[in-house]
Amino acid sequence: MKIIEENLLKKMITQLNNYEKKYQDVKERFTHLEEIEFTSLQELSFEKDNEFFDEVTFILSVITSIIAHPQISNRDEDIIERAEQVGNITNEALKQTIRDASLWKEKDFELVPEYIHYHQHIDDLKIYENIFIGMLIHLIDTELTKYDVFYQRLIPSMQTDALFIEESEKIEKTLTKIDSLKRKMLHIKNTAFYKEISKVNLNLRKIQPTNILLKNKLYNLCYKFYRKFVIYEDNKNLQIDFKKYYYYQILRVFKLNEFMLDDKNQSLVFNYQDKKIKLVDNEENSKISLEIKYHNNVYKHLLILSTDRELIDEYVEDKDYITTEVISLWNLYNVDTNEFVFNNQASEIEIARKWVMSKLQEVVAKKMIYSKYCPICKDKNLTIENDIYHCNNCKSIYTFKKETKDVIWFIKLRR
Repeated sequence: MKIIEENLLKKMITQLNNYEKKYQDVKERFTHLEEIEFTSLQELSFEKDNEFFDEVTFILSVITSIIAHPQISNRDEDIIERAEQVGNITNEALKQTIRDASLWKEKDFELVPEYIHYHQHIDDLKIYENIFIGMLIHLIDTELTKYDVFYQRLIPSMQTDALFIEESEKIEKTLTKIDSLKRKMLHIKNTAFYKEISKVNLNLRKIQPTNILLKNKLYNLCYKFYRKFVIYEDNKNLQIDFKKYYYYQILRVFKLNEFMLDDKNQSLVFNYQDKKIKLVDNEENSKISLEIKYHNNVYKHLLILSTDRELIDEYVEDKDYITTEVISLWNLYNVDTNEFVFNNQASEIEIARKWVMSKLQEVVAKKMIYSKYCPICKDKNLTIENDIYHCNNCKSIYTFKKETKDVIWFIKLRR
């Protein structure tokens, strides 16, 4: 996720946490779902992007000023050098040399110093505050790369009408702005300051508000920028909040599609048509599952929550589930087919709806025909087990409804 999206997510989570305090019972939370003012992180992200670019433009100029005159640590260090390599020495260094017999040798019947004590004045650039600046440079650079990739993906593949042309022009302006910021960043990364600072570990865990970060005007501006935009300092809390955000989006789908709470169950179990639906909040931070009970069979579908779109294709199918899919803020990814579900932009609620309702799809179809041919790929290579049809070609799974003649329910739909 982009920093702006994380920032907006935190605000939404604050609202959800307050809602959960108000309604302790999980069923009440579903019943009063309309009280939550859901805001689309996608829409807000677009609105806030230009504001973020302006902030980055300013902070890069601040960082450039810091690089020109950085804070350094001055210290004196006592070292031992060969006598011929040292120029002027202090009286104290001379006294130390005289007292240290191991530094002297005999030459032409005289004792002369081979080595001498030498006080060296050192300006150390690698102080905590400069390491913080180095970390901030790296963080902004990474963020600009995310923006670059994100907006490149939004470029319309065709420009056949005014809408595409208008959208393309907006994206082009944004990419031009990103390109300008990346050039400034490249200049900063080529400075002696960054090359020296980047030699140390820039992965600072929790930023400590030191005197320099609080009282030096330039360093303080960088610290305030960091505190304003970097809400999550560890991925674990980000993952937990992102999961909660989509968990409520899925509950919204249930509400909009008139899933009815099952009063016989203490937990969140729903009746939808002739099926029982259970949304399971897995203990793992990044997983939610959907359990669909039809007659005596339960079909489980896994949803993995991913805050990093670039890692989305690294997930593997979980054999304990009928389907394994990965959801990000902007798309749904089918692990089985290695494909994104949406070719064009879809909202969070549309993405959540696609994940839920694709597991409940039914069509009218003649059993006489589709008990022999796959309704998706028309292949005859079917395996039938307990009235469940498995297509060995396209991997779709379906069954014929027991209550209704010639109706197929797709347990797993493969296009």
